[in-house]
Amino acid sequence: MSDLESAGTLPPETGSEDAEDGEERSELAKCLRPMIEQLGKDYWEALKLVELEGLTQQDAARRIGLSISGMKSRVQRGRRQLRQMLMTVVSFSLIQGMESQGMLSVTANDHPADQCN
Repeated sequence: MSDLESAGTLPPETGSEDAEDGEERSELAKCLRPMIEQLGKDYWEALKLVELEGLTQQDAARRIGLSISGMKSRVQRGRRQLRQMLMTVVSFSLIQGMESQGMLSVTANDHPADQCN
């Protein structure tokens, strides 16, 4: 289980991942990567090493010359910021769905969910 899975950001992996699950994870990765890259350099680097490259926090800390506690802090803060971005996308998606059903009338100039398309 990856750190994003245990933090509740990604769905947990199952022992037998079928092709459909693999496609969903690939789509999610396509959406998450640009969001991770929008984080500050320290947080982006920490999440990239731990979540995308699969290093342990200890190995990631060693690679960039940071204390383990420093790496843990960066990963936690990066996850928190990523979670906020995801909540924004979900909120806008819900608003968009309500608009399309005529339940709500809202105009948004810069739609964060567009980066997932």
